[in-house]
Amino acid sequence: MKKRRVANPRASSRGESLDSDSEIRTLNQIDHPLSYIPQCLLIEEVFPRLPVKSLLRYKSLSKQWNSIISSPQFTQLHLSHSSSQIRYLLIDAQGNLHIHDNDDGLRRFEGQIQTDFNARVTEPVGSCNGLVCSAQGVRGSDYYFIWNPSTAQFRKIPSPCNIPNDSMIFRGFGYVSSIDDYKLVQAIYSDELWPDCFVMSIFSFRTGVWKHLSAPEKSNELICCRFDDACSVLHIRPGTALVNETLHWLGFAFCCGDMDSQLLAFDLVKEDITNIPPPPNVVSDLSSGDAFVSVFEECLCLCNLYKNQGLVEMWVLEEYGDWESWKKLIKVELGMGLVSSKLPNWNLFGGLEKKILVRPSGGSPHLFVDLSHDPPKMVSLPNDLYLSFAISYVESLVSPFPPLENDGTVGQLF
Repeated sequence: MKKRRVANPRASSRGESLDSDSEIRTLNQIDHPLSYIPQCLLIEEVFPRLPVKSLLRYKSLSKQWNSIISSPQFTQLHLSHSSSQIRYLLIDAQGNLHIHDNDDGLRRFEGQIQTDFNARVTEPVGSCNGLVCSAQGVRGSDYYFIWNPSTAQFRKIPSPCNIPNDSMIFRGFGYVSSIDDYKLVQAIYSDELWPDCFVMSIFSFRTGVWKHLSAPEKSNELICCRFDDACSVLHIRPGTALVNETLHWLGFAFCCGDMDSQLLAFDLVKEDITNIPPPPNVVSDLSSGDAFVSVFEECLCLCNLYKNQGLVEMWVLEEYGDWESWKKLIKVELGMGLVSSKLPNWNLFGGLEKKILVRPSGGSPHLFVDLSHDPPKMVSLPNDLYLSFAISYVESLVSPFPPLENDGTVGQLF
C-alpha cells in the first residue's frame, strides 16, 4: 500500500516531499520555518495572527498542527485577533460574487468566487464572526445559506414555512456566547396568517430545528403603529444591526400624512422582541432620507442619507439600555446628490471605521465614502460593476456546523 505524500513548501524546489510518517513528527522536527519558533509562542502569538488561507495550508503539514488549528479554543483565539483587523467586503454584482478588503486597495478585487452549490444570493441576512447568512429562492423564501467565505464551508437550511406573496419579511443572524450557539431569525407579517398575522421563527445551530415565538399578541402590537383612531403596519428597512446579542431593525409607518418610526429589537438570549426609541427629534428626518441601522465601535448606530442634499448623518447609542444616550456622531455634506441604491444591505463596514457605500445621482458608479477624513475620502467602484448587495465580514475559522458536524459539506469557493 502506497504512502500518502504531502507537499512540503520548502522541499518542492528540491523535488522532495513529506510522507505520512513525517506527519507525526513534533513541531520542532517539521521542515518548515515556523518549526523553529517555540511551540507556546507559535500557538499563542503567531498562528492567531495569520490569515485563514495560511492556516488551512499549515493544517496539511502536521497532524499536531491540524489538531491545534482545528480546535474550538484556537478558533476563538484566532477570532479575537481577526475581529479587530481588516474587514472584507462580499459583493454580489449581477450574480457574480467578489471579495476584497476595505483597506486602501478598494479596487483590488480578489476575483470572482466560484461556487459549486449554485447559491446566487437573493438577499443578505447578516454576518457574524466570519459567517455570512443569505436567503435564497423566490423572495428568499426557499432556504438559507450559512457559509464561511474564508474556509469555503457552507450549510443549507430550509425555510420554516411558505411565505405568502403579500408578506413583509425581515430576518437576522447572530451569536449567543453563553450557550455557544448561532441563531437565525425569520419574521413574517401577512394578513393571510390571520389571526396571528405576525410570526417569528428561530433556528438554532445546536439543535438544528426551527421553533416559533410564542406571544403573537405582543408581537402584533409591536409591528403596528397607531395614529389616533387608525393603525398602520411598520415597513421594515433593509439592514440589520447585531449589538449586545440583540438584532435591530428600523421600521416606518405612514397614515393620513403622518409618519412614525420604530426600532425593533430581538434579544437572542431571551428570544423576546421589544421596541426602543430612536434618537430624539429625528423621526421626521428619517422619512426624508435613506436611513439604516448599523454598528460602530460595538455600539448601535443609526445612519441617514439625505439624498437630495447629499448629506450624511450618524447617531450612536453610547450605552446600550440607556435610550437617552443617543449622540450625533457626525454630519457631513458630500457635495453631490444621491439616489437610492436599492442595495438590500446598505451597511457600514463596522468595527472602528466610518465607511459607507453610496450611489451618486447622474448614473455614476457606487462610491466608498470614508467619513473619518475631512473632506470625506471617496473611492469609485468600476463603472461596469452593478451592485446587487454588499456585506462586510471578518476572516475566521468558525464553522457553520455544530461541533459534532464539522465534517459537513465544503464548497470549492476559490
